[in-house]
Amino acid sequence: MVFLLRSLGRLPLTTLYAFARVIYFVTFYILRWRRDLAVRNIARSFPEKSPAERALILKQSYRNMSEVFVELLWGWRASAEDLKARMVMDN
Repeated sequence: MVFLLRSLGRLPLTTLYAFARVIYFVTFYILRWRRDLAVRNIARSFPEKSPAERALILKQSYRNMSEVFVELLWGWRASAEDLKARMVMDN
């Protein structure tokens, strides 16, 4: 498993973002991973939002989760120069 994760980390970030879309689809539509819990939490956090708005928030959170995962894979293998090119620090 570690070999697979390290190998994925060597891929370009654009390829990993495509992989993130696959992860999103699998976790959101097929596995429905912790979806009931997320729906309840979003409903409690945003009672003023309509059900359609809450559904959009739910989808966006799953997309964000998959993108953070692939960025983490990439970040393990990224060089210091690559990281500096992507980060902006103030002060």
